[in-house]
Amino acid sequence: MAKEISEKWYKNPGKVVPLVVVLVAAIIGPVVYFLLNPPSPDFSISVEPIQGWVRQGGTVETEVTVECIHGYKHAVLVSVGEQPSGIVVDCALPSEELTPPYVSTVTINVGSNVPARGCKIVITGTGADGKEYPCKYTLTVLPMLWPPPTPDIQATASIPKKNIELGQEFDLIIVVRNEGDAVAKNTHVYGRAYPSGYFAVVSCDCPYKPLVPAGFDLSLGELMPGDESEVRMQLKAPGKAQIYGQYGLNVEFAFTYKCDGYPEKAAGELVFAAGLGQAFMWNWQGVEDIVH
Repeated sequence: MAKEISEKWYKNPGKVVPLVVVLVAAIIGPVVYFLLNPPSPDFSISVEPIQGWVRQGGTVETEVTVECIHGYKHAVLVSVGEQPSGIVVDCALPSEELTPPYVSTVTINVGSNVPARGCKIVITGTGADGKEYPCKYTLTVLPMLWPPPTPDIQATASIPKKNIELGQEFDLIIVVRNEGDAVAKNTHVYGRAYPSGYFAVVSCDCPYKPLVPAGFDLSLGELMPGDESEVRMQLKAPGKAQIYGQYGLNVEFAFTYKCDGYPEKAAGELVFAAGLGQAFMWNWQGVEDIVH
């Protein structure tokens, strides 16, 4: 009896074999079940960030991500549910369905008359196999600032070279600044000469077009609040034949600007007074520099 008690349990096949069978079943069982019952293919849809804030009349963006799960091969169409009045949501996707994974940028445009409040926008992904999952974006509309932010373009000019004689080429440096509190998009600065026909553009270091009858259109693109852009131009002054019989005639360059969403506005002016054999008297925003 004592010998039987002292016998090691793991040396007894009658005890070891059942234990091994139980362990093997515990390990292999889930694997076999997974192989016999694989998870069905699926997809997921999510939005990031899930919330945003925008003022009345403004725009905000978020991103919708569609992922495939377990080899999902069907196309998924992203759509937006009923939108509150005055709010337009654009998913920036083609009308046809796309197969995930893919990411869509969602642009939300809020009208100026939309009430300042919170609302939810439901974005839904619908698979070609009928599966459908929604996700929600929380939008908070804030009151419009008054007065609303606007760009304010200011232009100043300088002339490095002095003693500019009639008919001579000279450099004109125009510094354009956005001193407003809104982005100036597709900004154009116009310089117009009066009377016409007295000045010609020789070269310019930014895109420009001539203006008829005399002047130029500088294309400066987008200017953020506080941005500054310097434009260097080479102009040709009028010759004696052009001003013959009109000594002392004032010739004005009037600068204006225009950007998307705003009417054309004044940005400054530059006035020349020319005399025979004389240089010019420059008058930039009331500051005179008489050069002989």
